[in-house]
Amino acid sequence: MVTASFMKHLETLMCSSDWQKRWSAVDAVKMMCCSVTSAKAIKTKTNLIDQARKYLKDGHQRVRKTSLECIGQCSNIFRGDFQDQKGQLILPQLAKMLAVVI
Repeated sequence: MVTASFMKHLETLMCSSDWQKRWSAVDAVKMMCCSVTSAKAIKTKTNLIDQARKYLKDGHQRVRKTSLECIGQCSNIFRGDFQDQKGQLILPQLAKMLAVVI
């Protein structure tokens, strides 16, 4: 079960200047998406998904990679809803990331 205080703590970690804390928070959101019960809680807290999306541009590669994995997990779990609501925001960022890699 995901409590309100836990979600608040995740939001605090995501705003940290320490990359390890940001990475841990985004990784926790990613892992919670694997659980249907937790995924429902995350769906109601869409600001967590928006914050994870923000870290696609993070200065540390581990945070960027985990953010990408988190978004992939969310798009898998929330198929139609997530893609319809967030697709226009996420696809341009993903295209930029791929352009740098290629």
